[in-house]
Amino acid sequence: MRSACAANTGLLSCTARPAAGLVHSRTVVGFQFTLPRIDVRTAVHSSSAAAHNASTGRSETARDNKDEPSEFHPTAKEAAALPYDIDHLPHEVLLIAAINGNHDARTEVLTRNIMAVDNVDWHTAKETTMEIQACAQSGNWLGRLPYQFGFVLATTAGIASIPLCFHLDTVLAFNEAYVTCDPPEEGDVDTWLEVGSYAWNWMEPPLGQASFGILCAQLATSALLVLGFAPNGDWMSNARARRVVREYPQYNERVLRDYASSDGILH
Repeated sequence: MRSACAANTGLLSCTARPAAGLVHSRTVVGFQFTLPRIDVRTAVHSSSAAAHNASTGRSETARDNKDEPSEFHPTAKEAAALPYDIDHLPHEVLLIAAINGNHDARTEVLTRNIMAVDNVDWHTAKETTMEIQACAQSGNWLGRLPYQFGFVLATTAGIASIPLCFHLDTVLAFNEAYVTCDPPEEGDVDTWLEVGSYAWNWMEPPLGQASFGILCAQLATSALLVLGFAPNGDWMSNARARRVVREYPQYNERVLRDYASSDGILH
């Protein structure tokens, strides 16, 4: 298979062309590529046969030259050429990683799209990428609020429920201030379990209703996820994508949307 990659105005295009056979095409993340249709059983059989032939035909003589190719291990020269940073990867590898949702790969794809559109070097394009990142994250504080509020509320309620059910002084004070239930008889609250049984007279309705409400919310969220919606997450990612596309219309819209949708809300 031979591949060709080119940069045009606002779009990085990668096309892999097989020497022969049936092919199919797709366009993803602003890229167009063509892949061969491969029969899996034939491919596995061919790979097994090739490995067997290489094993049986391997020379018994030890290789003194470290740069000489090995059947099963890379050479030192090949290892030295391994790219360790995302910006050193070729277009095809970046495309595959971006399709699978890797945010670092989508960031690098956006940087290369900026290079192609603005005709600038990588460092200058990276500065524009950081500006786009700041634009995408400008409204993240609003998306964090439901999670922060839910964390504080759940933690506070969980900790407070323990003394409200099992600590005698707290139970009596709460009863006197909010419930006005008859005080317990002498000997009815000698242990913490008896205190819990007494407090359960008024603690059961709110705790039971809270548990049922959480269960209903989880079932509703599961139904929305099956339908393809993530209530707060989708709203936040779509808002980021619209904002970035509106502020930077000169760059590829699909690349911008994929970059903004994979960015988190923690920054």
